Amino acid sequence: MEPKLVKSRLPLIPEHTKLPPLDQIESRLIVPILLVFRLESCDGQDAIIQDLQDGLATTIEEIPFIAGHVVPDDKRRGTIQLVVEEADGVWFHAKEIPEMTFDELEHRRFSPVCFPIASLMPEPRLHDWEKSPVLTVQATFITGGMLLLLSTHHSVMDGKGMSMMIKIWAKNVEAASQGLLPSEFIESDLSDRSPVFEDGSRSMHLTSIPNYRLTKQVWRSALQRELLAAAVTGDLSHPRLSLLRELELSFWTIPRESLQAIKHGALASPDTPVPTENMLLSALLWRHITRARRLSARGIHSTSLVNVIDIRRRLEPPLPHDYLGNALAHAKTNASALDVESNKPLYELAQQITESIDWWTSERMWGFIGAVDSTQHVAKPCMDNFKGADLEVTNMRSYGDSMEGQWGPALAKAVALRTPYIATYDGWVSVFPSREDGAAEFIIVGERTTLDRLKRDAEWRSLAQLHQ
Repeated sequence: MEPKLVKSRLPLIPEHTKLPPLDQIESRLIVPILLVFRLESCDGQDAIIQDLQDGLATTIEEIPFIAGHVVPDDKRRGTIQLVVEEADGVWFHAKEIPEMTFDELEHRRFSPVCFPIASLMPEPRLHDWEKSPVLTVQATFITGGMLLLLSTHHSVMDGKGMSMMIKIWAKNVEAASQGLLPSEFIESDLSDRSPVFEDGSRSMHLTSIPNYRLTKQVWRSALQRELLAAAVTGDLSHPRLSLLRELELSFWTIPRESLQAIKHGALASPDTPVPTENMLLSALLWRHITRARRLSARGIHSTSLVNVIDIRRRLEPPLPHDYLGNALAHAKTNASALDVESNKPLYELAQQITESIDWWTSERMWGFIGAVDSTQHVAKPCMDNFKGADLEVTNMRSYGDSMEGQWGPALAKAVALRTPYIATYDGWVSVFPSREDGAAEFIIVGERTTLDRLKRDAEWRSLAQLHQ
């Protein structure tokens, strides 16, 4: 099946958009988002592709920037901009992999380790420093199902923005499948990035913000990009390949009932603040992964947990709830390794995490935005983690509504949303979107020896199930 450049039915208005600091500081990565669908019949592939493409054309009309490209702005400062040209569109690929079956994937709980990036993710898979598309799509038909992969540029959208784009596309595919026009279009302010620029009056110095520093590297996360390039290109001569082989990705689930039981058991007294399920999950992960790392036994005295937080509604004035750009900060909780490994009440760890998140007041967020904007090179503000004793958790569990959209009669709703990551970080957790009553589903990336110990942790295994 030949790729097709899907375009808006209306001419795009050429536009150059300066990206705000929260976009500039995000990792320049192409993030694969995978939606899994069950198909009752192997017939009708052409009709499904046509509906997806027609719906995508309408989505480009609503969100023109998804047809654009990320290009350099000021090379001296390393800044980038978003460019949309009249002839732009989104490349749509389609293929078949009949040897992959929906039933087998379902049996394995759609574990991300089941999804080969080389087969499911079209080029480009890496950020191109001169010109990178915002979005590329591939529909892969398997026996009994379809996998829809969206390659999205992280410098333009975060997880919340990607979730909103998915909902809009689903709505438009549903309308296209019925020969209808969409009943409503999104509000234009969801794409407006101008409110995320700071005027300089509230700028803070980067060193006064927990978890950030000025890196001495040419680019922050340079090692992770090297590892990703080695994995994606299959370069067996890459000098970092041995480090890549030390890392492993594992997929776990914790039933909702277990999380609720942990939450009820975490209360010390009626006056104790009730921690959220997400805070307790972060505390639980921090405790058991720190134990598996044996930090205190190795003479490592301190550890940090970094939570990625959505600041849309924390800013004053607030951003729209479904703002499509990046609106993230990183909240850092510090503790002694012995404390995290101990049997102290889990709610105490959860409360520490909550306090680190609440540190991010609107004033400090604006100060951070100003600090990034005032640096001589936007690659220099670096998240001060991934040092071997830290853990980062990014939690998209509340974005489960991205799986509620109807994609027409043939596809119906997506049954799962996954990100087929490559293991490039030691100490990283990504919690996937889940439906309101669903289990917590997440990947843990770390050293193989750490994950081997975690798999033998009886207390952890009484709560979490591993899916190979």
